[in-house]
Amino acid sequence: MLTRRRFAYTLTSLIALPGRWSARPAAAAGGVSLEGPLTREVFLALLKERFSLLLDNRASELILLRIDDDNDGPGSEQFTVVFQAPRALLLLDGTYRISHVTAGTTHVFLQPAGHDDRSDYFKAPFNLLRKGADIHA
Repeated sequence: MLTRRRFAYTLTSLIALPGRWSARPAAAAGGVSLEGPLTREVFLALLKERFSLLLDNRASELILLRIDDDNDGPGSEQFTVVFQAPRALLLLDGTYRISHVTAGTTHVFLQPAGHDDRSDYFKAPFNLLRKGADIHA
C-alpha cells in the first residue's frame, strides 16, 4: 500500500536524481505527448531520450536510439522506432508500457531486434494511415 510517507520518499528520490532522467523540460522536447497520436514527429522530438519500462515490478531504462523510415504507402506512414536497453533485459514480442519523464506514458508493441556486447535492442513498428487517405481505393 502506498502511504503518504512512501509517496513523498519516492517523489524526493526522483527529484534528487536528475541524471537518471532527461533534464529537458516539455517545451524543450517540443511539447510532445505520448498520450496522443504516436507519429514520427513525436518520436523525433524524443530522440536519444530516456524512457522507463516497468517489467515484473522493476523499472528498466530504454533509450530511443533511432527512427528508421520504412516504405511509406500511398495512404500510410510507416516507420520503426528502435530502443537500446541494458544487456540483461529479456523481452519477448508483446505490448509494454513505457514512460517518459515529460512526455507521459503509452503502450507500444516491442520486438527483439538484436544485441551487442553491452546492449539489447528492441523495435516498435508503426503503420499509420494519413489523414484523408482513401482506405477503399
